[in-house]
Amino acid sequence: MGTGFSIIMCDIDWFKSINDKYGHTTGDRVLKEIAQSINSRIRKIDIAGRWGGEEFLIVCPGTDTPGAAKLAEDIRKNIQNHSFGIGYNVTISAGVATYTAQVRNIEELVNMADINMYKAKEHKNSVYSQNEQ
Repeated sequence: MGTGFSIIMCDIDWFKSINDKYGHTTGDRVLKEIAQSINSRIRKIDIAGRWGGEEFLIVCPGTDTPGAAKLAEDIRKNIQNHSFGIGYNVTISAGVATYTAQVRNIEELVNMADINMYKAKEHKNSVYSQNEQ
């Protein structure tokens, strides 16, 4: 375990369609089950929380880019294989960013993770972890 840290930004793919088709109560249940799934996969020193809407942010102390990408992929697969009882698999896309000397501040790091998350969405429910922008 190193002294740096990485963050993972996750977004539920097509979440609006869940709310539109099944209602906000089901959407809220899906959000809670995803939060539980994330919490079941992270270490005690990691911090996970809802970033907003259908996004989650995970802070991974002492974790490099490959380690965070591996965790993100584990979370992604676990969610994809979970039965939410709505007739199809719910998926997420995740972006990873690692704090390096080139990162000027936390806002830049979060922005990098967000950009990487949208790159992952382009590849349909995947993980993207390139640290250069």
